[in-house]
Amino acid sequence: MFTSKHEVVGELVEVGSDVSKFRAGDMVGVGYIIGCCRNCHPCKNDIPQYCNKTILSLNDVYTDDKPTQGGFASAMVVDQKFVVKIPDGTDPEQAAPLLCAGVTVYSPLNHFGLKQSGLRGEILGLGGLGHMGVKMAMGHHVTVISSSNKKREEAFDHLGADEYLVSSDATQMQEMADTLDYSIHTAPVFDPLEP
Repeated sequence: MFTSKHEVVGELVEVGSDVSKFRAGDMVGVGYIIGCCRNCHPCKNDIPQYCNKTILSLNDVYTDDKPTQGGFASAMVVDQKFVVKIPDGTDPEQAAPLLCAGVTVYSPLNHFGLKQSGLRGEILGLGGLGHMGVKMAMGHHVTVISSSNKKREEAFDHLGADEYLVSSDATQMQEMADTLDYSIHTAPVFDPLEP
C-alpha cells in the first residue's frame, strides 16, 4: 500500500454487504473525506464536502468514536461514495496526488462546466495545486500567472502552458484583463490581480 497522510492508495481488503461498486482485491484510492451524513442539504445535492458531519480521513473520529488515521493506519473504513478505483497498471505513487491536489483543481472545472475544449483559462500559482491545474486544463489555452519568472521554463517545457505572466508586471496583467473564460487560484496567499 502507498499512503500519504490523506491521499491513500491501497488494496481493498474487505467490502460490506451493501457495497456494489468494488470487490476485495481492487486497487483503490481515498481522499480527504471518508464519510458524511447523506441526509443534509449538501449531501442530497452531491456536495458532501459542505456536510456538517463529514468524516475526514485524518485527525477526525468515525461514528463509533474511534480516531481516523488516514494513510498512517494499517487499514481504514471508508464509505464507498468516497472510494475510487485506481486503474490497473497505475503506479500508486502517481495516483495518490490526484486524490487531493487533482480533485482540488478538477472540481471547479467540473462544477462550473469548464470541460469543453478551446476555453482560455488562468492558473494563478505554480506550486503543487498549480501544476495539477495546468495538467487538468489541457485542451484549453492555459495561462500561468506567478509572482516571478522562476517557474517560466517549467510552465512551458514541462507542463505545456501556453502563456506565462508575472503578476507584478502591470502591462502584462492589463493586456490579459477580460481575455479569460475562467481563473483557478492555487496560490496559498492572496495576490491581487489588479494591474
